[in-house]
Amino acid sequence: LKKEFIKNLNLDKKNKKSLIGVIDNISHTPTFIALEFLIYLKSLEFKNNYLIVLPFGQKKKTLYKKKDNIISSSEELRYKTILEPCLDLVGGFNKNIIFLSERYKAYNFLNKKNTKDLILPKKTSIYRVSKVDYSKSYLKKYIEIYNKTKKRVFLEAPAYSKEFVKKYIDFKPEKKIISFSLKDAYYNKDRNSKLSEWLKFAKYLKNLGYRVIFIKDISSLNTQNKINQKLNNFENFDIFSYDLRARLALYEICYLNFSTSSGTNVLLFNSNANYLIFSVVNDNIKDGTGSYKLWLHHTGVSHNEQFPFASNLQKIVWKKNNEKFSCMKDEYLKFKKKINDNTKSK
Repeated sequence: LKKEFIKNLNLDKKNKKSLIGVIDNISHTPTFIALEFLIYLKSLEFKNNYLIVLPFGQKKKTLYKKKDNIISSSEELRYKTILEPCLDLVGGFNKNIIFLSERYKAYNFLNKKNTKDLILPKKTSIYRVSKVDYSKSYLKKYIEIYNKTKKRVFLEAPAYSKEFVKKYIDFKPEKKIISFSLKDAYYNKDRNSKLSEWLKFAKYLKNLGYRVIFIKDISSLNTQNKINQKLNNFENFDIFSYDLRARLALYEICYLNFSTSSGTNVLLFNSNANYLIFSVVNDNIKDGTGSYKLWLHHTGVSHNEQFPFASNLQKIVWKKNNEKFSCMKDEYLKFKKKINDNTKSK
C-alpha cells in the first residue's frame, strides 16, 4: 500500500495534480471544522486527492477537548458521528482515504514525503504531538477562493441516504416539510434554543398545513430529558440528531429549515437547502463559542451580512433577540414571498 501510494503520488506530482490532506485526531477533538477543511480542499480543484486520517493516540487528553462529554468516550463518539460521515458529504470530491490505526506506524508510512506536500493547520506536525492553531480558518480560506473563482463547493447527502430518509419518514412531495434544529447543551446554556417560542411558532406553521419535524441536539437523546415531553405534539426522529448523512438528506427535501447556534449549521451554510438561522451569536457571550468575536474571526461574516455564496433563500437573521414568535413569523413571511417571486420569475 505504501509503495503504491508513493508511486502514484510521484506520478501525480509531475503533473502538479496531487494533494494530500492530513486529519490528525490527536491535536483536535473532531468538530465540524473538519468538514470546512474538506470543503477547502475540494475548492483547490486538484485532480487527485489523498486524505490521511491519524488516530487519537494515548496523549489525546493533553490537548484540546470539547466540554460536551455526554459519554465517557466522547472523542470516539464525535469521530463516528462527525468526522466519518463528513467524509461522504462534499459533492464531487474525488478522494482516496487512508485510515491509519497506529500513529507511529503512520510516521513510517509518511517518512518519504516532503512536509510541504501535506495540508496541515498552522503550527501542527504529524511528527510530534501539537495543538492545532486555527489562527486562520479553513472556512475563510475557502471564501477567499470562492470570491476569486465564484465556484461554490456544495455539500450533498449521498443518494442512498436521501432515498432512505424519504422512505423512513414516509415523504410525500405534496406535503411541505419545515424542520427545526434545536440547541440544548448543558455546558453552554446561553446558546440553547428558546424552546417555548419555537414551539409556539411550530404550532402556527402546523396549523397552516406544514409538516413540522424537530431535530433534537444529540445531547438531548436521553429518555429522561424533559424536552421529549415538550415535543409530544410534533414529529422528531432520533436518527437526524446523530446521523449527519440523514440530517443533510432531510434538510435537502425540506421546504425550509430553521436553526439556531450550532456546529451542524455548516451543513446548511454549504448546501442547496433553504434556511433561516437565528442567534448565530449571543451578546451575553464575549469570548469563545457563541461569541460574535469568534464568529467574525472564524467566518469573516459581519453583522447584517450573509455568506457571499448564499442564495436569496438562505439567510442568517441578525436582528437582536430574534428568537421570538413575532420575528420568526416575520422572517417566514419574507421567505415565502421570496420563494414565490423566484417561481414567478422562472
